Parts: sequence; C-alpha cells; structure tokens
Amino acid sequence: MPATPDQLDNALTFLYNACHPQLPATEEQYIDLSKVRGSGAFTKHYCRQLGKCGSGHYECHLFTGHLGSGKSSELCQLERRLEEGTRGKQYLPIYMNADDYLDRNDADIFDILFAVVAEVGAKFRKVQIELQDSYFKARLDELKTIFWSEVEPQEAE
Repeated sequence: MPATPDQLDNALTFLYNACHPQLPATEEQYIDLSKVRGSGAFTKHYCRQLGKCGSGHYECHLFTGHLGSGKSSELCQLERRLEEGTRGKQYLPIYMNADDYLDRNDADIFDILFAVVAEVGAKFRKVQIELQDSYFKARLDELKTIFWSEVEPQEAE
C-alpha cells in the first residue's frame, strides 16, 4: 500500500529535524567517515601540533565551512580525543557553542567574557576545580572602569 501524503510529510519532517545543520552530531548520529576524509587526519594533525607546543606557546586555529559541513561534529570528536589524552598528555579542552550564551544580533565584549568564564567554570567544576570569584570580579571591575569611564575632551580643532 503506497504511503499517504501525510505519512510522507511526517517522514520528511522527522528526517529534516534529525539532521539539524546548526547542531553537532550526537554519538548516535555520528558516522565515522575518516577513511574517506583521510583517516582522522585533522585530529591526528592537531594532536601532533599540540604535542609540539612547549609551555608559553599558544595555538590559534580558525575552522570554516558551510553550514552543516561538519565543523562542530569534528571539533566534538577532537574534544573527546583530547580528553582521552594523546602522546602521554592529558588535556582539558573547552568546547563552547556561542549560540547557547549570546544573541548574534546583540552581543558585546562583556557578554562574550561572561560566556567564556561560565563555560570554563563549568568545565573546571566537572574535574573538581573550583574557581574563586574574587579573581574574575577584579578583572571585570577593571574592564568596567576602562570601558565605561567618562571621557572629557580637553580641546578640539
């Protein structure tokens, strides 16, 4: 018996919602395509680069691609790999989805700072490290003083 239009519509709605392009794939949804993508080359390369870093050395990477191309899914896989440890080192990666904290159309520097502090604090609490409020309060007070201080022009041309 052929499917009714309502059944097809329900099936298409289910499939569309199961593959939301703005959400990373869950463990159940993730399909390991490393053989066709280079056998986990991204994760291996990143872990190798991170292993070469000494103290005082920082890495900065930019991940780009079309909506739904797998950036978040790959970063979640990298996060899992780093949590497991690589090259005898244990890492504490912090993956943050900015959309969970920020309004894309109305975000300022304090919103971003609060989001980062909240995510770092949550990750630290998972490993039984408690941050002291006084440090962050002092830094935020300094930033408030800088950004919200009154400016009085001395002379103008």
